Amino acid sequence: MNEILEEAIREAYAAAPADTIPLDTLELWHKSLEVPIRVVRWPIEGPELTQFQLKLEDNAERNPGETVTFYGLPFNIVLPEKSQETPGEFEIAITGANDVIEPYLENAALSGGSITAIYRSYIRGREDEGPVVVWPGVSITSPSIDGSTGTITMKGSVLNWLNKKFGRKYTPGAYPAAVGRG
Repeated sequence: MNEILEEAIREAYAAAPADTIPLDTLELWHKSLEVPIRVVRWPIEGPELTQFQLKLEDNAERNPGETVTFYGLPFNIVLPEKSQETPGEFEIAITGANDVIEPYLENAALSGGSITAIYRSYIRGREDEGPVVVWPGVSITSPSIDGSTGTITMKGSVLNWLNKKFGRKYTPGAYPAAVGRG
């Protein structure tokens, strides 16, 4: 399945007009952060990071419908393989992030609790329309930082079955048919 998805993405990129530039983004969150860490897949072009003003979807967990700042950093996502032998884990590598997000992720890792991420894709020039793809609920584990290269590597999973709570909370708001009538 992973190969089919990657092939479809390559075909879509090849068929897109030459001036269509996808902006892949990550939003990292932990309870120790005052604001999420937001990065765009973009090369470092000078001493100052490129800033992007991107509109979030109306149902975003944080800052819904608002235009927020993302910082351009090179990163890569290796999608999980779909097989019975692998747990659906993927890897995120963010390059050159020493001074930008390293202190925040280090603090998050030391203070415990889960780190989550949201993957979004935008089209350059149409950032004010919001993302064209949103992939929420990515559970991040094992963040590590290579001090010599400044590369932060993390593992993640969208379906984190091992850490899910058992059962479901049934509330009248979520399940109105479950409420008895007298």
